[in-house]
Amino acid sequence: EKATPSATQPKNGKTKEEQIAIQLSQKTGITQLELIITYKNDQTIEATYDGGTYTSKKRGTAGRWIATKINGNWVVTSISSGIPLCSDINPYYYPKELVPACKDAKGNITAR
Repeated sequence: EKATPSATQPKNGKTKEEQIAIQLSQKTGITQLELIITYKNDQTIEATYDGGTYTSKKRGTAGRWIATKINGNWVVTSISSGIPLCSDINPYYYPKELVPACKDAKGNITAR
């Protein structure tokens, strides 16, 4: 069953930025204090989808993240160094403006 994004208010009391920072820290092993996070902030998709980049102030680690709002909370569904895996984004109906292409497990790129 596919997840349907939700535009409701956060149920856990944290802002979008806090929720995304916590998840990026957990998924990358970079502390929240080390993280520098950018957001796409496209007004047409901001209510239920967002994406951007992250870097580490100390390690030089960098990547791209994509998130959607599910049941009132932001969920980071993909972290990649470039084009995300189709399996990470297809269940969430990401708009093409945010994710124009994805790749399969073998690295084959598909335009969306």
